[in-house]
Amino acid sequence: MSQFSRPRTTRARVVITAVVAVTAWLGLAALDNALADHTGLPLWLTGPISLVPMLVLHTWAAPRVGYRWFDAAVLLVPFLGVVWSVRVIWRLTLLPVRDWAPLPSQPGQPGPPPATTLPGEVAL
Repeated sequence: MSQFSRPRTTRARVVITAVVAVTAWLGLAALDNALADHTGLPLWLTGPISLVPMLVLHTWAAPRVGYRWFDAAVLLVPFLGVVWSVRVIWRLTLLPVRDWAPLPSQPGQPGPPPATTLPGEVAL
């Protein structure tokens, strides 16, 4: 492993993740309020509109951290979207080193170990 691909310490990852997540979600709230002020639409209507930039960013980031691009739709689920967003940011802070299993659709990545059972047997 070269000196440029050493993983960050846990403390550094926590700080970076917290700063990026808080900045992203506060920026989203500010965009939501700005849309409501300038368009005159109610907040419940501008919320989904202001979520579009976050969806685009997470759609771009998801394949780089072991998710499929359409997994970004989890952002539309209240509370779970915030948790998933923090998890994506947590994984982004570790790149280029990975601590998660790659997707089977990612070529050139080592997959899971081969099954050690014979056909017809149940793997435990």
